[in-house]
Amino acid sequence: MRNNLKNYPKIHCINSALSNYDGETYISNLGASSSLFNRKEGSLDKKISVVSFSTFVKEQNFETIDFVKMNIEGSEYELLEEIIESGNILKITHLQIQFHNFVENATEQRKNIRNKLKKTHVNIFNFPFIWERWDIKNDK
Repeated sequence: MRNNLKNYPKIHCINSALSNYDGETYISNLGASSSLFNRKEGSLDKKISVVSFSTFVKEQNFETIDFVKMNIEGSEYELLEEIIESGNILKITHLQIQFHNFVENATEQRKNIRNKLKKTHVNIFNFPFIWERWDIKNDK
């Protein structure tokens, strides 16, 4: 990735996954479908560094974030909870999420997160468990 983006000085690659905590975990090696969840398609066999969204925002000194695209193979639920509970959701102007339904209680978890997002953002489009987009409310 660094090599592909070397001609773009405003893009910085950080060798860490965003999560709801700081530390280390294991990820499966499934290419674009790699996940932090045990799945029949692959085992958790590669150790990686994770950083919480709050830590990342603080370290990068972000006041606002124009766009977040989240397709993180089941980890979106924990990450979104952390973003919302920390108040960092108010820094995100546009949020595009792919919720995954292989996670336990995915439908209920998605519903709860969507209800929380409605307080700060408006749903622009919604294709359940495919893609949905949320934009910050103008009055926020």
